[in-house]
Amino acid sequence: MKALNVPFVVPPYSFRVDFKPVGFGLPTNEKEWQEELERVTEKTKELLNEELDLLISTYTLLDLVQHFHWGEDCVLEWYKKLDGKLGELLFGTGFIEEKDNKLIVISDHGFCSFGEAKIQTLPLKSEWGELKGDHHQNALLITVNVDDPIERPQDVFFFLRKAMETK
Repeated sequence: MKALNVPFVVPPYSFRVDFKPVGFGLPTNEKEWQEELERVTEKTKELLNEELDLLISTYTLLDLVQHFHWGEDCVLEWYKKLDGKLGELLFGTGFIEEKDNKLIVISDHGFCSFGEAKIQTLPLKSEWGELKGDHHQNALLITVNVDDPIERPQDVFFFLRKAMETK
């Protein structure tokens, strides 16, 4: 098991992986977002060459892009860039062709315009500027070869626990 760039704390946590996060885990500009995109992708490719029971790899850049640029064209541009990198990881490495590989792509939350969230958890301004986007309760979930129902973020934990107990 290895984990890369998981944002439980600042800087993000990496388990059994030598990885220095970009911008202390808070990439705040286009140059740092691109650097995180490249570095997380390359490190994940490297780790996919190892025989691991579990690999967790996290990109944090979309969270920051959306907070500061919600409603702007660049948000879609960064989604497309990340989508391209996920394509490299899943199809370019052969990961998705392996019949036994299980995949969970999940976001911890969705996004909406600032002030429209059910529960507002953030201030209007941060040290990096005014926030345009806020957390929304809807999240992204994509699974491949996962038979257990995953309807809430905590269901991922239950799935992983069950999978590890059978090993």
